[in-house]
Amino acid sequence: MSKLDKKISTLLDISFQNNCKKGHDTLIIIVGREGTGKSHLGLHCIDYWLTKLNGECKKEDIDKVSLTVDDFIKSLKNPIRYGAYMLDEAFELSSRSSMSKINKDISQLYMGIRGFNMLTILCIPNLWSLEGYFVKYRSRFVIEITKRGQYRVYNQKQIEKIISYNQNRLLKKIGIIKPFHYSKYPKYNGVLLKDYEIKKLEKMKQMIEELSTGDEKEIKKKELLDRDEQISNDFKILGSKKTAEKYAVSTRAIRYAVTRHSERKRKTEFSNYETGSS
Repeated sequence: MSKLDKKISTLLDISFQNNCKKGHDTLIIIVGREGTGKSHLGLHCIDYWLTKLNGECKKEDIDKVSLTVDDFIKSLKNPIRYGAYMLDEAFELSSRSSMSKINKDISQLYMGIRGFNMLTILCIPNLWSLEGYFVKYRSRFVIEITKRGQYRVYNQKQIEKIISYNQNRLLKKIGIIKPFHYSKYPKYNGVLLKDYEIKKLEKMKQMIEELSTGDEKEIKKKELLDRDEQISNDFKILGSKKTAEKYAVSTRAIRYAVTRHSERKRKTEFSNYETGSS
């Protein structure tokens, strides 16, 4: 079983009993900057919970740990009652548009999984990226990683105060109130670690490949736009037939290129008019 200090172990024990006997759901939000070890604390909790549930935590249980919201949702399509699942959201974008979608997806997900009495853990760099209502009324505990291996725990009543006190603050702060408990925790070296690191490395490679593919698509798109513009300019001077001969394509292809260019030009001009750009 994972090595956790007695206070955290007791909180998990009580949550486990409440989930199994009283029909509760337990959401723990672990917050900390990148590199502070929040994933290790999350793995400790998953390991501890699954050991209580199944007698042991197995290597295969790494499928309960997700690195993106989409993977997290997929892992919960057929949830195990009283099970434990974690989202290590290190690989999500932080733009407003992406966070808006993430908040919507997360809220809908938690409406759907109520009643399965599970432990779910969200590891995120910033508490304020989640909607205040969701944090206030869904989470049982917020754990703030202050530095590597050190944490503060806030219970449900304290979470409500944290959200309320920070509502109109420009510089938001979790530690605005005294924590319920604070302590240290060791690096996770349990059965999930090796496969977690492999999973993380594979996800990094996938992201790099997707970025590279995206760049290639943008280049090809620009090349097509430039070609359509050149064809349209030649069409005005040479006409359809001679332009087709110049590019060694059919006159139909020339008309398509001219139409595409005209449509894009019209949309750009309309957009500039709407925004007041010249």
